[in-house]
Amino acid sequence: MVISPSAWDTWVLGPLTAAAAAYHAAALVPSTWLPMSWRAHGYPSDVFLLLRQRTTISTQVLREALAPGGALNGLAHAWRIRFGDDALERLIWRWSSVDGRKLYLVLGAEPILGCATCVQKLDCQQYALFLLLGPYLVTLVLVALLTIPPHGVLPRLVQRIVSTPSRDAAIGPYISRAASRTPATLVILAAFFVEAYIVLRAEQLGSVYGRWEHWHANLHLARHALFLVVLTAVYFWRPVRQPAVAVIDALRSLTVTSSRVDELVAYARTASGKRPTAPTDPKTTSRVATPDKTRSPGQPAVAHSDVAP
Repeated sequence: MVISPSAWDTWVLGPLTAAAAAYHAAALVPSTWLPMSWRAHGYPSDVFLLLRQRTTISTQVLREALAPGGALNGLAHAWRIRFGDDALERLIWRWSSVDGRKLYLVLGAEPILGCATCVQKLDCQQYALFLLLGPYLVTLVLVALLTIPPHGVLPRLVQRIVSTPSRDAAIGPYISRAASRTPATLVILAAFFVEAYIVLRAEQLGSVYGRWEHWHANLHLARHALFLVVLTAVYFWRPVRQPAVAVIDALRSLTVTSSRVDELVAYARTASGKRPTAPTDPKTTSRVATPDKTRSPGQPAVAHSDVAP
């Protein structure tokens, strides 16, 4: 069954998903393909990978690469404009120690450059978690918007603004992504907790070598790839729902609930020692034999009726 997309899908969800997909796809582009001033936004922003050098190279080599005319002059210029010269010197100071380089490989450059008051490693880790909350919260909001039922307030408002909704469209089959909200949310939350665990355990991470020691670059790649897959999968998965199915399910639930209530009432009466009383018929109880004190001995009793003949 082919159902035309609603105004909410066409004018809101479509552009939002396209913009988010373009952003996450651009984050996966190799930095060497981008202009030097844009390499902080590509993949990766790791200076060791950009220089194609081991993480054990001397600090002097890194300083010369960031100097004017060096191999990373454009990246250093972007950092100076955004964070200042003092922040760049603070980053180079971190590179001068083994623990500082390990912290950089896990957290990346931005937590070290952007936090001027971060002196201890824990301060940088907490600031990195603060920066990490942003993309995850934005993705959760996008998932929530994508999975809003078509009969919600926002879709109806957009439909009312764009065109007058018809009665047939309101009661006919419709597309709903509401069932994918819980799985997508759980996947995103699980990824956040894994990444937060790695950030907080930066000092205790085991020694790895080669491509795997660039934790921040690898997490950058995995995060944007995951967001791209989740958002596009939720958007393009469009199950068709029938309104009658929901009504039948509601009636069945109501029937089960009613029978359960009857069972509980019967159980309560049994537990209290009272038997369920059968309903009385007014026709059989309309005539009640009452003794007549005025009758003489031996005269039969007369049944008085409270119902008019």
